[in-house]
Amino acid sequence: MSVSSTVDFGMEGLGMVEAGIDDLVTSSKYVLATIALDMSGSVCSFQDLIQTMSIEAIRALQRDSNANSMLVRVISFGGHGVQEVHPWALLKDIDVSESTVNQRGTIYHSLIANGGTPCHEAISNSRSEARRKSAELRDNGYDVAIVENIITDGEDTTAGYSGGPTFQDLAQILTDIQQDEAAESYIGYLLGINVSRCRQSLEDLSAGAKFTEFLDEENYDKESLAKIFGYVVSSISTASANVGSGQSSPMNSATSSAIVI
Repeated sequence: MSVSSTVDFGMEGLGMVEAGIDDLVTSSKYVLATIALDMSGSVCSFQDLIQTMSIEAIRALQRDSNANSMLVRVISFGGHGVQEVHPWALLKDIDVSESTVNQRGTIYHSLIANGGTPCHEAISNSRSEARRKSAELRDNGYDVAIVENIITDGEDTTAGYSGGPTFQDLAQILTDIQQDEAAESYIGYLLGINVSRCRQSLEDLSAGAKFTEFLDEENYDKESLAKIFGYVVSSISTASANVGSGQSSPMNSATSSAIVI
């Protein structure tokens, strides 16, 4: 069953079906892109910004020449724990057009920021699901690249109390993906929110969880978002072009560098 026949990305479009192998007909290689949105109480004053960032990220990906060979999964995390906003979906089927956003909103607009911050659990979920899906694609003859986008202030209010994932645990999942040979490359972007107050938490998270780059932006506006997501998409394009060519960046190439756009 094609996911495009069952998915409505309007605010009422929850409960959708994950894209399966039968839906993948346009390419022999795919990029798996996860977007994780911090919707905890500590970012409540940035809720509208994070919703906008999720939409602009999707739009930027859709402008890329490899858009027809991308699967996107979106999760949120906060007082509700880690919630799947929608499962792996073909990028071309996600409707974030101006008319949809202006007339009825999208499922991203249904997210409300509140409660604690299970950031480590969200990253674990993001990476574990990418590992599962990449193995499924690999076993069916597809080459895969993984891209992770985490939008957060970097704070975790649950890890020390619930026995949740540590930095070492999060880094281990990347090692497991490499050992599985499920994906040819991994790029992880940490997009900081409220950087002026939370810089140390973000830097610690970037280094400890082995993100490829920490995108350091103090004040987001339309211009800076365009630059940031343009940069992200450019990197994804390179990764996608190299998949299956023997030139992909190695899985352990994370640099944890801070990039100022």
